[in-house]
Amino acid sequence: MIFNKKTFDNNIILFFLVSFSFFVNYYYGFRGLSPLDDFLNFNCGYRILNGDIPFKDYYSVTGPVLCIVQSFFYKIFGVSWFSLVIHASILNVILCIVFYFYLKKMDVPHYLIILLCLGISVLGYPNNGVPGVDHHGWILSICSLLFFHLGMSKKSKTLLILSPIFLFISFLIKQVPASYFLILI
Repeated sequence: MIFNKKTFDNNIILFFLVSFSFFVNYYYGFRGLSPLDDFLNFNCGYRILNGDIPFKDYYSVTGPVLCIVQSFFYKIFGVSWFSLVIHASILNVILCIVFYFYLKKMDVPHYLIILLCLGISVLGYPNNGVPGVDHHGWILSICSLLFFHLGMSKKSKTLLILSPIFLFISFLIKQVPASYFLILI
């Protein structure tokens, strides 16, 4: 097996960024709450887990996707605040990974990639710490925009296909950021 130092260094850096984005959100997920927003998502995931159907059995002011995904986290980790924080932390990791590979493909200097990924990891989800429709909506919309831009600049059909998928999922979570990003794209 050939040892490639550059690949090893890239994997170490990516591991550091993923760990940082996960644990910074995990830390802030247990520091306070916003009762109206946080308990809405906590409760709707619980209701779906118990068999309720959004808009039929209960009224929801947002799209049903966040609640459906949260019910999967409840099924895996149990109904607890921990499950809610893990959900947000994983989405923060997804944002960091997408942004990392976007910057890497755009040939941004390595030190700047690290700095920008650390910045987006801190600004992404930790200010809320738990899943919120606004955060999920804009994070998936930003990922869609990054996929679109990279797909157009690098002529990648795969990334151009991923862009509307992420935008559609974002629309089913919250319509406002997704429709603005649709106009932008």
